[in-house]
Amino acid sequence: MPALFSTQTKVSKPKEPEKINTNEKLANNMELVYTGKNALPLKILSLSGCTVSIIFGVIMILNPTNVAALAAMRQTSRAFIGALVMSFGISTSVVLHMFCRNIITKLYYNKTSGDIQLEVVNLWLRTTTYHSTINELKKIPSTSPSVFVNVQCHKNQKKFWLDPTIIPNDLCEKIFDESNTKTQALDKEQRDDFDL
Repeated sequence: MPALFSTQTKVSKPKEPEKINTNEKLANNMELVYTGKNALPLKILSLSGCTVSIIFGVIMILNPTNVAALAAMRQTSRAFIGALVMSFGISTSVVLHMFCRNIITKLYYNKTSGDIQLEVVNLWLRTTTYHSTINELKKIPSTSPSVFVNVQCHKNQKKFWLDPTIIPNDLCEKIFDESNTKTQALDKEQRDDFDL
């Protein structure tokens, strides 16, 4: 029988803290080599501004707290101003999403196989993932400049924004190498000439 008052206490070893790995690795030996810093905060700001404008617009229309300034206005003018505030909040969120939808937030790279995994954030802050190889992700030629995209994945013809100042130098040379993009542009012109 166990004693009611035991003089022996069981001492357990303290748990070792988990080691935090700064280089995230995926199951197939992909390492996190790039983290974009612009898209997620912009989209959070956009969605929170949209939410605040919708709440403020509904408060203006319904006036549940009987604010004196709103009570003095007619219902139709409150509805018009409230709808205007809500539409402004929603439209700015949609426009900001159109500008930020192609910004790469994370880039994973497998050095042995050359596979890459690109992650972008959609309007509802969910991650969309694209798989390709490093050889298929190339700089968009300067003949077709764009402000919001600078690389194109030739596998799925998707265009993205990748900050060349943050990406590691070896990958930056592979992606933004001018000779590769010029060669691809010349190959395309030669194919077009051959098709004629």
